[in-house]
Amino acid sequence: MSGLSVDILIVTWNRKNDLIRTLASIQSQSLQPGRVIVVDNGSEDGTREIIPTEFPEIEFLGQDSNLGACGGRNIGMRSVRGELVFFMDDDTELLPGCLEEIVKRFEGDPGLGAVQPTILLPHQDIEVEVDSSLKPNPHPISAAWCVRASALPRAPWPEHFSRQGEEMWVAMHLYRRGLESEIWPPAKCLHH
Repeated sequence: MSGLSVDILIVTWNRKNDLIRTLASIQSQSLQPGRVIVVDNGSEDGTREIIPTEFPEIEFLGQDSNLGACGGRNIGMRSVRGELVFFMDDDTELLPGCLEEIVKRFEGDPGLGAVQPTILLPHQDIEVEVDSSLKPNPHPISAAWCVRASALPRAPWPEHFSRQGEEMWVAMHLYRRGLESEIWPPAKCLHH
């Protein structure tokens, strides 16, 4: 591997227990990120107190109010130093080898702008099928996706996207630069 560096950026708000699971899944990866940046949007559930204590290696950026996902990403992007930035929701759990698979995929194709792992949804309505378990979400969503930092727009993320839509905004910038986006099946995560 050429050693592309990757930073992880998570925006959270009042999801302490989910975030603990997310951070533990990052710690268990075979490939460790250069840095993990958590932007807390004014949580009142103990996140601000426990996360910096339990996970002292992360960069914890506590905010006084809820800036939304895009506002939090604007704050967090100031700390990103990696060639790749992996955006994760605070309720996403990386399965073993996920981060390594994503980085290897980028190293194999310089024309890639964004790669999303296969996102499995464990809390969907139950369907009984023989020889099947969790079904992947076939649509690109920002619960977990990795983007070349150099391909991200210089302008701040549009903060009027309160809870969704930012992935389309980034996808349009990548498309205009001639970069591809894809879902990479060997990399897997759970979105709770």
